[in-house]
Amino acid sequence: MLWFCLLYASLRARLGYAFLWIAMGVVLEIIQGHLGYRSYDVHDMAANTLGVAFGWTLSFAVPAGVARKLR
Repeated sequence: MLWFCLLYASLRARLGYAFLWIAMGVVLEIIQGHLGYRSYDVHDMAANTLGVAFGWTLSFAVPAGVARKLR
């Protein structure tokens, strides 16, 4: 999430990526629960969501000019 926040400054893009990463974490956990040799864990979903939130928050500590240099 941090990487995408640095690449895309618009709030709409950031919200879209945050939703995608959270949804991906949830879907992966559901798939793992159906595999038989992996386990489904709600705590992993929460950890994924916290990771997205942490990346978003951390992006505010990076100067805005850095994102332009990454493109």
